[in-house]
Amino acid sequence: MNDIHKPYEDNDSINIIEIISLFWANKFKIFFITLIFSVCGVIYSLSLPNIYKSSAVLMTVEDNSSSSGNALLSQYGSIASFAGISLPSSSADKADYAIELIQSRQMLKRILKKYDANKIRAKLMAVDEYDPVSKKITYNKKIYNEVSGAWLNYNNFTGLSYPSYLEIYRTSYRNLKLRKDKITGFLIIEFTHKSPEFASEFIKIAVQELNLITKEIDYKKALLSLEYLKNELEKSQQVEIKNSINSLISSQLNTMMLSSVNEDYLLKYLDEPYAPEIKFSPKRSVICILAAIFGLFVALLSVLTRNYLFPIVGDKN
Repeated sequence: MNDIHKPYEDNDSINIIEIISLFWANKFKIFFITLIFSVCGVIYSLSLPNIYKSSAVLMTVEDNSSSSGNALLSQYGSIASFAGISLPSSSADKADYAIELIQSRQMLKRILKKYDANKIRAKLMAVDEYDPVSKKITYNKKIYNEVSGAWLNYNNFTGLSYPSYLEIYRTSYRNLKLRKDKITGFLIIEFTHKSPEFASEFIKIAVQELNLITKEIDYKKALLSLEYLKNELEKSQQVEIKNSINSLISSQLNTMMLSSVNEDYLLKYLDEPYAPEIKFSPKRSVICILAAIFGLFVALLSVLTRNYLFPIVGDKN
């Protein structure tokens, strides 16, 4: 039995030694191919701009009416739903609502309308470089003129001479992320950009507008609900129904007061956004290492292919 398996073991050993000898004979070729890929990896990594990520930690605002609102919802739910009243919901509902709203097309459209739309568009779509020393943004001169604010040679399928909010939403606005931490339950908002200052500024704008739009919606709902409840109060003759309606009126007045007074209406900061000092990407060292490994693999594969699949004709003779 041992004599039968021995030749195969010898053949395997000879093949491994033969391959190692082949690699050694072509060591300069392998070295130069690996070197070329490594240099290309270095050049490519250096050509990539630095990307910075700003982040903040948020929590949903719990007002004093939350517990009473839930009690009202259970006690007078039928009347509230009939009146179209939205009583305070749980913090979990608020968090999910905030996540969906801040990452919506509606939010981006609102930001572009309220602030200097052209500058926001330019910072989201036309930034070329960022100078960390002067902290100045350089725009791509081929598509945007910073002095005149005009978009150059820019056309899209909508016929606009500037990026539409839908195009911005599909590209750079996707860099704005709001998620719930599974461990703490707090909300974490992140935004990546070539400018660390703008990354921090844009988070502040988004959170501010989220609070404002929520305040406006709740205020309008409460105002319409009050009009309905006052009319019903005048019509009703039963004491119990009047007491129920008065409780609902009190809840809506409280909502209107809070939406008028509180700046942090839906979300408030636990840790405010900051302008990061260290880049988030690219990982240049990783890119260089991967390029070198890939180059080595290509070099070894080319040597094996040349020797076994496409041997030199003169070697056969």
